[in-house]
Amino acid sequence: MKKILLLLLIICQSGLAQTTKPIKSRLDKVIVFNRGAQLFTTEKASLPIGTTDLVFENVSPKLMLQSLQAGASGGVVVMDVRYNLKYAVIEKKPDDPALKKLEREQKSVQDSLVEIGFNIKGIQNQINNFATERAVLLGNRLMRGELQRDSLIVFQQSIDYLRQRLQNIDMELLKLEREKYKWDVLRDGLLQRQSTLQTLIAGNYAPPTADAQPVPQVIVTVLSERATNADITITYYVEEAGWVPSYDLRATNNTTDIELNHRAGVYQNSGIEWKDVLLTLSTGNPNESNIKPVLPPFLLQYEQHIATYNRKIAKDALAMKQPSSKVVTDDVKEERESLASADIDGVFDYTTVTENALRVEYEINLKYTIASDAQSHNVVIQNRKIPAQYNYSVVPKLDPDVFLMARLTDWEDLNLVPGTARVYFDGSYVGQTAINPGTNDTLLLNLGRDKSIAVKRIKLKDKSKEKILNENREVTKTFEITIRNTKSIPIRLIVEDQMPVSADPSIKIAYEDYGKASFNPDTGKLVWDFKLDPKESKKMNFTYEVKYPKDRLLANL
Repeated sequence: MKKILLLLLIICQSGLAQTTKPIKSRLDKVIVFNRGAQLFTTEKASLPIGTTDLVFENVSPKLMLQSLQAGASGGVVVMDVRYNLKYAVIEKKPDDPALKKLEREQKSVQDSLVEIGFNIKGIQNQINNFATERAVLLGNRLMRGELQRDSLIVFQQSIDYLRQRLQNIDMELLKLEREKYKWDVLRDGLLQRQSTLQTLIAGNYAPPTADAQPVPQVIVTVLSERATNADITITYYVEEAGWVPSYDLRATNNTTDIELNHRAGVYQNSGIEWKDVLLTLSTGNPNESNIKPVLPPFLLQYEQHIATYNRKIAKDALAMKQPSSKVVTDDVKEERESLASADIDGVFDYTTVTENALRVEYEINLKYTIASDAQSHNVVIQNRKIPAQYNYSVVPKLDPDVFLMARLTDWEDLNLVPGTARVYFDGSYVGQTAINPGTNDTLLLNLGRDKSIAVKRIKLKDKSKEKILNENREVTKTFEITIRNTKSIPIRLIVEDQMPVSADPSIKIAYEDYGKASFNPDTGKLVWDFKLDPKESKKMNFTYEVKYPKDRLLANL
């Protein structure tokens, strides 16, 4: 209670002397989200007793007003924080022709507004009169046929009159509303011009011919019980910023470790340069909705367009195989950037990773300068060497090429986020892959294709047949997969294929032979996992028989 009284006393004593202090502020720290950024500025200010307006300049002209906040240290109270645009000041002279012209225009605008006001009032009076006439007509007992002594002819005549008169009233009202709208638009434009003229005459705005741009400001009003030095902090959010994760994966033949370089492409177009600031990269996104979704009814419908769906799958698969000259160009460019930055491994030691309930944050303890150019700027996050298990994998039904895969089992502590990765093997760039941690306990990394392992998949015609027995058609198919290791080292290879699964009780499938493969009857997936010595070849066969009514057709057998 004593403190409140003291503050009131200070306010009363200092009301006659409110101080204004300009501050040339600079950014200290930026938290960059997936989209958007939170900007922080802290400046030390010497404060007298009473209230002081601290005017921060060098702030973003694109700040979100609802995000603007301020704080103070040392018991100083923040009473208000607001955004302002400062325009160049006109040097006013009583006989200045430009000022006289503004004053004459202001008088003309005021006179026009008075006349427009009378016109709008007259139109509104006519609208009110027509509305009253409509109400009287609709409320008349004769028009509603409530007078029993009236003849049918009189009632019909009254209805005809009502219809005609209401139509005339509606037409007149529409005409008046249109006319009133035109006057309202003209009045709003003049009101806006009047406000501009008042500000110009007051000397706060530059004249229309000036080239100077307005200066964004944040004004913080603080109250201090005593003369003191205090740290004043302002923070706000800008939307035109963000970061995109990327990775470099480096593997060699002579080690089982994978070197993972985690980077970020930071961009911003906030209108000010982020000069020598400490960056924190956050996986959060304030632009996302914080409202929990509600499940709608789960309605089942018959699929009518299986052929269209199959054509879409084929089209997507074909598009994935088409080379893109732009991608190749970007790869070459990124390769040069990676080689140019290969000597900065030490900066990874300056990153602190924090994981909270909602997001992961990478605090970079190095200062960066990010221009306001909407271009991507490379920021190093972390570098780790991760133990990995290597194997080769192939899905010959879809692609005869063999892929080198790395399996990471203890990846949770890496705090990775989904992103693209450039892959290097034995110092050579081999392509791009994707990192998507997901929820699996094993993270699979695709390190690229290996052409030195030959794979061939064929259907054995002599063991595949089709026949009709009674009301059924029986189709037997046998496939053979041949693999040869032309490398000079032994490899571990995982081969994946599949057999069909019935989606209809009338379709019977018998799985006759699949050797030593592991088989999942729910999905039809076959997996062979084995070692292959140098120059060694191996064959795997699998057979299945499908029986279904002979008068039906299977679309994809």
